[in-house]
Amino acid sequence: MKTTVQILNRIFPGIALGINSFEKKIYVMHGDLKMGEECLVEITENKGILEEFNYDLDTLTEKYGDKDKLIHANSLIELKQSRPLDRIFEINGNWCFPDYSIRHLLEISIENGLLSNTRLKISKTRYKSISRANYFGLDFINAINKTIEKGIEVSYYYCAEKKEWSHMGGFADYLIKLNINKDKNIEFNAWQAIGDENTLFYVHGIIEQEKKWFIHIDFAYHHTEIEEIAKLFLEHKKKPILLNKEKLFRIDGKISIEIGFDLIRTFFPLSELATEYYNVEHG
Repeated sequence: MKTTVQILNRIFPGIALGINSFEKKIYVMHGDLKMGEECLVEITENKGILEEFNYDLDTLTEKYGDKDKLIHANSLIELKQSRPLDRIFEINGNWCFPDYSIRHLLEISIENGLLSNTRLKISKTRYKSISRANYFGLDFINAINKTIEKGIEVSYYYCAEKKEWSHMGGFADYLIKLNINKDKNIEFNAWQAIGDENTLFYVHGIIEQEKKWFIHIDFAYHHTEIEEIAKLFLEHKKKPILLNKEKLFRIDGKISIEIGFDLIRTFFPLSELATEYYNVEHG
């Protein structure tokens, strides 16, 4: 049932309190975006959702997204309520947010004038509770530069003394696969494994042959079994069998090396350790 609600005040992030014409209290999802306003709400018991969010996300992304369900930033209109790290967009009358996991990547894209080259995963949720132990890993810039400079096709970077350093937190391993593509550009696939989680952080990038620019970077989660991760990292299996591939963010065009590495460093969720903590195996 739809009804008009007056939004009174924010209860906690993402929920606001409103009243209808009978002064019945209604808790409205994302109602804080219309503070002090009257708005149309779809009601279920005493809970409501703004009309602008009353849509099916999969249907929307299938209609307006690419084959990976990423929305081109040019299709999105930023609303006046939008703020850095709390962006809100409109697409064909529907309101949406950048997926929580790529909000920092989006800020880098905006700050460096790359929004028109960007595609992103959108969400109907602004907030997400994430609890993860402190993880450490190798500086990816050093890792990829070593791999490129030595022309190594497969590099596996891991902390050999994990038990010795366990008091610091957990450790992340990298696998980088490198090749020169048909256009003579440097192409890499990089996976990061975080502890015993069954989600791999994945980056695919293309660097032009003069090594001055990225011309493509995309980011995803690869959901798989622990056994598949072990085969990928220890046996350098070509590709893991995935339960699900979740594409998150993509930029094409001329991207400086510095910005490209900034994006990658931001995506990999860890504190960097010096190279001496890590060993390298080459395939």
